[in-house]
Amino acid sequence: MAYKDWPIAAQFGLAVVGAVLIAFAGWSYVPNLKQMREEITSKRKQLDDLNEQIRQGKVLEKKLPDIKREIALLEIKLGDLKAIIPPVREDSQLVERLRSLADRSRLDIVGTQFQGLREADFYWEYPISIVVRGSYHDLAIFFDRLSREARIFNVAGLAMQATPSSPTQTIQASFAAVTFIYKADEEEKPAPAAGKT
Repeated sequence: MAYKDWPIAAQFGLAVVGAVLIAFAGWSYVPNLKQMREEITSKRKQLDDLNEQIRQGKVLEKKLPDIKREIALLEIKLGDLKAIIPPVREDSQLVERLRSLADRSRLDIVGTQFQGLREADFYWEYPISIVVRGSYHDLAIFFDRLSREARIFNVAGLAMQATPSSPTQTIQASFAAVTFIYKADEEEKPAPAAGKT
């Protein structure tokens, strides 16, 4: 028998039972729907965050060649600065360099002596006492050549005296050639380079 042929009371009863079942199903489904909406909102936020990270990554990716070029230039500058104020002691290399400058300037180095390091803000002062013999003119040439070195040297405490016993070596001069060592971070006083004195 078809539904429309049922008695009115049966149709009404079936409609009420159907409505109650639909209401119950809806009532039990609503909390799940709310939870699903919260999950969807959370996932959308995560998606937006990921999209923003991707956008920022693409911007950085476009800048990467410029950043690499800048790093390469900074490394070159750092190398230049390390030539001017190196981060390590180089005792024997310094003496060798000073002897070479003196030889080219026709001076004889009578003696060299390393003095104690003196601490400053971001560097150590590294004085080397030097005694030379030669002429006044040759000493001036030596100081000129020393001033042209890549590494910074200051001359302090210059004292000269005549040496009349030699026609070519008319003076003996003593002075301190002060150079510098870069202080990396808050490290201890630099020791001489390994194997160097």
